[in-house]
Amino acid sequence: MKRKLAFIFILISIPTACLAWQQRADHAIQVRLDTKTRTLSGHLRLTYHNNSPDTLNRFYFHLYQNAFKPGSHLDRLRRAYGNFSIAKLPPQDWAWIKVSSIRTESGQSLRGKVDDTILEVPLDEPVLPGEVARLELDFETHVGRASYRMKENHGQYVITQWYPRTCVYDEHGGWHVDQHLGHEFYGEFGTYDVQITLPAEYVVGATGVLVNRPEVLPDSLVAELDIRNFKSGNHPKTQAPGQRHAGKRTKTWIFHAENVHDFAWTADPTFRIGVAHWQHVTVYALARERKAAKWQDAAQVGAEVIAFYSKHIGRYPYPTMTIADVDEGMEYPMIVMCGGESPSYRYLFYHEIGHNWFYGVVANNETRNPHMDEGFTQLLHTMAMDSLIPDFGNRDAYRWKGWYARHFFPKQNDRLYRQFLYLQHAKIGYEQKVDTHSDKTLERAMYRLVAYNKPTTVLYALQYTLGRRVFQRVLQTYFHDWKFRHPYPRDFQRVAEKVSGWDLDWFFDQWWETTWTCDYGIRRVRNRPAPSGGTDVAITLERKGLAVMPLDLRLTLADGSVRRVIVPINRFHKPARGALVTAPWDGWFRLDATKTVRLHLPSPVRKVELDPSLRLPDTNRLDNVWPRHPFPIRVRFDNMFVTAPDLDRYDLWLRPSLMINSVDGLRIGLHADGSYLESPFSADKKLLAGVHAGVKSRNLQYSVLFRTPWRTFGGLANFVLRSARLAGREVHSVGLEATYRKLLQYPPWTQVHLIVQSSKLYDPAYLAVPWEPGRDYTLRASAVRGWRWRTVNQTLSVRLTTSLLRSAHQYTVVSAEYLAHGPLGRSGEVTLRLFGGRAQNTTPAQERFFLAGASPVQEYTNPLYRSAGTLPQRWRREGHVLLSGGANLRGYGPQNRSGTRAAAANLTLGHRKPLDLLVRALPVVSSFVQPKQAYFFADAGDVWTEGTHFRLEADAGIGLALGLGFVPPRLGRWALHLDFPVYVRRPVASEKPVVFRWVVRVETRAGNL
Repeated sequence: MKRKLAFIFILISIPTACLAWQQRADHAIQVRLDTKTRTLSGHLRLTYHNNSPDTLNRFYFHLYQNAFKPGSHLDRLRRAYGNFSIAKLPPQDWAWIKVSSIRTESGQSLRGKVDDTILEVPLDEPVLPGEVARLELDFETHVGRASYRMKENHGQYVITQWYPRTCVYDEHGGWHVDQHLGHEFYGEFGTYDVQITLPAEYVVGATGVLVNRPEVLPDSLVAELDIRNFKSGNHPKTQAPGQRHAGKRTKTWIFHAENVHDFAWTADPTFRIGVAHWQHVTVYALARERKAAKWQDAAQVGAEVIAFYSKHIGRYPYPTMTIADVDEGMEYPMIVMCGGESPSYRYLFYHEIGHNWFYGVVANNETRNPHMDEGFTQLLHTMAMDSLIPDFGNRDAYRWKGWYARHFFPKQNDRLYRQFLYLQHAKIGYEQKVDTHSDKTLERAMYRLVAYNKPTTVLYALQYTLGRRVFQRVLQTYFHDWKFRHPYPRDFQRVAEKVSGWDLDWFFDQWWETTWTCDYGIRRVRNRPAPSGGTDVAITLERKGLAVMPLDLRLTLADGSVRRVIVPINRFHKPARGALVTAPWDGWFRLDATKTVRLHLPSPVRKVELDPSLRLPDTNRLDNVWPRHPFPIRVRFDNMFVTAPDLDRYDLWLRPSLMINSVDGLRIGLHADGSYLESPFSADKKLLAGVHAGVKSRNLQYSVLFRTPWRTFGGLANFVLRSARLAGREVHSVGLEATYRKLLQYPPWTQVHLIVQSSKLYDPAYLAVPWEPGRDYTLRASAVRGWRWRTVNQTLSVRLTTSLLRSAHQYTVVSAEYLAHGPLGRSGEVTLRLFGGRAQNTTPAQERFFLAGASPVQEYTNPLYRSAGTLPQRWRREGHVLLSGGANLRGYGPQNRSGTRAAAANLTLGHRKPLDLLVRALPVVSSFVQPKQAYFFADAGDVWTEGTHFRLEADAGIGLALGLGFVPPRLGRWALHLDFPVYVRRPVASEKPVVFRWVVRVETRAGNL
């Protein structure tokens, strides 16, 4: 009996990972790169160790590059979303891997069967458990133009997923033969011995240790390529130093790597080399010469973060790490591909290097469980950011790094930012469960949520649950036990349970397997004098979400002392040194949705904080403090570039506002922008407000917009209230704005607006356009439907405006607009607009349809067109300044008549290349404007009134579209259109049909200015 117990004890003591078998695949590859054809020719010798208890009758290999040619599964998937980028590739830009021969160790040929990105190889002789199989494959790989991981860019080669990669065979389903759909990978551990032959001028960085360094990278060449020689940034260009030192046309670079599951490499003749060391690790930075001056500290940054992760997670097990200057961010064993420059590239370095712990060493099935490498790596990245560079925040991620940024850009805690990114989606119900296959996420935004931001938030919630020290031991034990192995989600849970001693099914089931959200609050607190002295305190808590979590409370007493209280959900709780532990709150769903915590304390409680560490993923933290402030606000200066959202208070950003017009002269004011957990799709109690005063007129003006969720009508429905006395007009409105969509990035979608509005002209001096006096009460309804057919994005809008009782004008206006936008060739775009409308003859001038552009009511929504004198008044009178809308016959500005009937068609054919040439010729231009396209346009249609007849008008010309990059992003997206309608069918009397004309249009989605 004692022997049996001893045996059981030994089994329990063995790490879980040691009880599982795992295959091993050793690779010896010789490959030659032909830079003229962008083709790799290779020979692979595979040594496969069958450590499983199963007999294998076939092998499977990944041919990842086959995904990037027309007809692939990835191409079909992209086309289903309207993306034809692969389908339109010419044959010379396809990517592919072709296996020309497969042989056994004895030389016997085998026949393989290719199914898109999977090669199946039936074996003539099965591989029994414990046996070793050897295969040899000859293959060719073409470097295409559609893969964003493997590519050639101006002579630089990034070679990844480039050889027939052995599929994983494990105890979770046998062979993993997922087709590659553009997301993640899964590979078998082994040894890689790789020989790479390519033109001698190239410098190569790769997985593994460079075996023949004296031959291909002698000390004299290293000294010449030392990155410190290029600090100034204006070092004279060197001429192929690699080739000069080699004395021959090609070089063969030999690399050796052990205990890795993939091999990647990159080559560039302009790589310059930086070196740093940490203990046993040599870190290499390979920077392109043109960026070498801004990569001086890259190797040292890599060494610092390797030291940090080795201390907090586990020792980096490899002898080298290479950081390559590539325009992307991607991780591979012992090498990472990163863009950017110092210091902002730290953000990318920390993440990609961190992947060598979670992905590289602890190698989960990324395809099946992407959160286990991306989420865990994001956790490491956040730990490093907040520990090594806590002041990094938003500001260094932008190119404005001078005095203004240092003083006015807010600092951003990366952990809280990740939690914010999760919460802003969870609040609107936009989620899938975390444990979702990488190819089963609905869109890219959803993938970022379930693979990156939510898992990071959940891991911090686990830290909150277990305590910091226990959680740290969990991470370290997980890394130790599963080093060089393939864990699944339950394996991490078992480690967490083993280290903590807890049953954690309740935690992982709700956070990995559901989309439940967490929302706790403090309902009330009561202090009563105790008969025996001191105070009896009753704190009533409420649970409003489905997720159940233990709670931390911090109590501040009247005598100034602080008490910590832990409210567990079962008999387990984190280490509670000095804390008061209450009875468990074990409610679920509607069971015990509230709990009253009763305490006896030496003095009354003056303040209660729920989760003061901000690690609980609470969707509404505004009720997490007692006494509750009716409107908790944090007021900050609006720098107009970046924000740092607050999780437990409303953000209120203030900045000065300036505008000019002919009545006020200079108009100065204060602009406020506030919300709670604001996202591009929703915000709680969104506020835009401004108070303005005219220097010349002394007129006081204001504008207010208030928007808050109205969930009764959907997750993206909002109650909207507007009030403004601005630019000579009063406008007050209230109503519903709702968006209905399943995906945030792709159509279809529907928008519905239902607004009741009151408007009145009180000072005609501000007018630059017709506007009839009188107070109008109107109902404004609209419905917009967006969808995509193949590559064409389309929208159909129907709008209704009708007057209500007591309105000064009795009228109804109905209009419809159809827009279709799609690609034209490889770099062109085509846009078709059809517009029609009908109104009663009693319709006031400001609501009528205009021939050349927008109506006065539409112009009022644009701050540049709202008042006379903001834009040159002479240009406006002469028809040189217009706003898109109405019939949009832009050549008819000088005769911009209005009517109660409208019908028009507008066609635009655009192309980027002419403006790309301008940017290359004048790079300074792109610092202020972003050229979008040059285009040809043609318009046809008319506006008329009842009793008159349609008369076809037409114009045609060319134009330029420019993004105004100098405008701070928080002022909205601005675009400048320069139109030259050289042909007008019926011009004004003094002009000929064909003559030079020009029109300026400034389109913006700005808020109140």
